[in-house]
Amino acid sequence: MGARPVTSFFEQWLVENWRKNFGGERPGRISIVKTASSGAGLPAKERESKIILLAFHGKSSRPFAVAKIPRFAHAAPKLKKEHDTLTAMHAESRLGAAFLRTVPAPLYFGPMGPETVSVQSALHGRLHRASARPGAATSRDCARRFAMARQWKRTFGAFANCGESEISSGMIVSWFIQPLDVFGRAARMAGVAADPLVEEIFQEAEALQGTRLPMARQHGDFTVSNVSFDGGECRVLDFEHYGAEKNPLFDLMWLARSMWSGAYGASWCREPSAASALADTATQILGDAADMARILYTQALLKSFVRKFMHQGAGKDAATVLVPWYIEELEALRGAFAA
Repeated sequence: MGARPVTSFFEQWLVENWRKNFGGERPGRISIVKTASSGAGLPAKERESKIILLAFHGKSSRPFAVAKIPRFAHAAPKLKKEHDTLTAMHAESRLGAAFLRTVPAPLYFGPMGPETVSVQSALHGRLHRASARPGAATSRDCARRFAMARQWKRTFGAFANCGESEISSGMIVSWFIQPLDVFGRAARMAGVAADPLVEEIFQEAEALQGTRLPMARQHGDFTVSNVSFDGGECRVLDFEHYGAEKNPLFDLMWLARSMWSGAYGASWCREPSAASALADTATQILGDAADMARILYTQALLKSFVRKFMHQGAGKDAATVLVPWYIEELEALRGAFAA
């Protein structure tokens, strides 16, 4: 990435406030990796927004500062606009590919500490490379999978209206660090853990449980604005406080969605729904690289998760939501996608 004029609202703010917030001289180049606003739906004066940025010093490609800048409520409209722009850039892999080839895992200063990100990124990259092994599907297999996609559209049309955030930016295999007994029970019950690679995720996560900082948790939301991905390596840029009050099933849902999503680039953003894009572009995008039945099964399962959470799971303890309500639905899914 070459030097360029400081044009964005955030970069201008950074130029004006660098010494006060970070100390020392401002770097020669600044690249905003991700912006995000927290507290959506709150009154503007109560909303706390944050900017996560990656700053380069001179010609060096090594990051030396990643920061959260709180209390940006007065800038919420501009923040939202630029966040949307950056998300689109991630979807096209322009921003992610530009820095990822030369930059190590970004540091995240805060209660989670830099160790968490480095551990996450190392495992994340390893599992992605493992998941990218080429398959041995034939043209007949592709035709069968495409027919299954059409069947999925008919069977689960009610779940088809998903938003932009429901598809991640690559064939990314991810893991999260919620208590493994909760995740393990839910994932195995859902049939997600039938694949050897998912078992590897469990094993690696168990081995790393003792090395992570207790205040950090990666909450499974591997969307285009939370993961930088260039087709061979990926970095997780989004963490939450470990003690945040959230139903663990949401994390399971985000994780499973991230496991087997297709690499659409930017085109899927313009489709009527992500589900429709999956069915219509299955043979072109996925080809021999993935098991279509598994992808479709998982995608449909996630939509049932979303639907149930919205209407039945709000405010309930996870243990009361995990077991009863989706067993029948899962059996129907298994039947629909039986080979």
